[in-house]
Amino acid sequence: MSAHAGASWVPIVQTWALISQVRLRPRRDDATNELTDVVHASHGERTMILEVRHLRILTAIADHGTVSAATKHVYLTQSAISHQLIELEQRLGLPFFHRTPKGMVPTDAGTEMIEVARDVLARLASAEASMLRSSPRAAGRLRVGTDSPLALSWLPAAVGIVRRRLPHIRAELIPDTTAHGVDALFEGRYELAVVADAAADPRLDLIPLFDEELVALVAPGHRLAEHAALVAGDLRVEQLAVHAARPTEQRWLTERLTAAGLEPLRLTTVTLTEALIGLAAAGEAVAIVPRPAAEAAGRAGRIRMLRLGTHGLRRRWQLVTLATGVSALHVQCFASAVQQAASEATGASREAIAAPSKPPRVPRSA
Repeated sequence: MSAHAGASWVPIVQTWALISQVRLRPRRDDATNELTDVVHASHGERTMILEVRHLRILTAIADHGTVSAATKHVYLTQSAISHQLIELEQRLGLPFFHRTPKGMVPTDAGTEMIEVARDVLARLASAEASMLRSSPRAAGRLRVGTDSPLALSWLPAAVGIVRRRLPHIRAELIPDTTAHGVDALFEGRYELAVVADAAADPRLDLIPLFDEELVALVAPGHRLAEHAALVAGDLRVEQLAVHAARPTEQRWLTERLTAAGLEPLRLTTVTLTEALIGLAAAGEAVAIVPRPAAEAAGRAGRIRMLRLGTHGLRRRWQLVTLATGVSALHVQCFASAVQQAASEATGASREAIAAPSKPPRVPRSA
């Protein structure tokens, strides 16, 4: 093993030693007035109760205040997070959070454990980044993927632009949309992911691409056709058709519709954009699609487009990469290519977002 490769393992060894020897200061139990050892797990004594997934759950709840809000950051359902938290508290014999009407408030033991969790997770992230910098798997290759079928209408053109601008890089499009875009990055399936409204993560660089408005479509003779926007109560007797999406994307849309008072009588999911437009044009449903995808049908008089809520509903497309995985040059080249291709795909302009003032970090191997 080379000297560099040996050095790369040092953070992992140190981190494992930290996790294996975590011991929180004894606390006095108010009920029994006895000292309680919150966590005791060291080499050779017994199998550890705490796992990395528990640390992520604890920090996510602490950061976002509720179990529901934490779901978007650990990619688990609300019931799964609640079950794992309760199981952890029962096995350790201490509550980590007070359940209050305003959210989850850390107990004293919880506050101390969360502090340890942040330290451990930061060290793991550092070790992971060190391994990625040493990995030759992405040398000379730029694999790009997405978990959204909608993005495939303009993503291939963007890859073509990158190939022309960076001929020395093997830019490849991975058209499989069955995997979650961010998960596929961590699994090494590709180096860049194009996703909508990705959650912040210290292991990732998120580069904003453009904002895209979602609109409601109705037939010209529909009772809502003359409205400029849908308002609270407008969908209570309507069937609503939306793109078939992953649970996180579906939840994102549902939460925003609910907040605007736009709960439908029935909800239908459809795979193809043209099928959604067809349902709306035939008066069979109110459909929700990106505005650029419906503009041609609108100009032809097949449908009417309405804003979702008074101020409309927008989502932000982002280019996501591991924080140490791809050079800043390649990321910025691909970001501009996506903006260009997405605009040209429909002949409609999207609201491009200025590149961040702080460029993505560049790994040693870039």
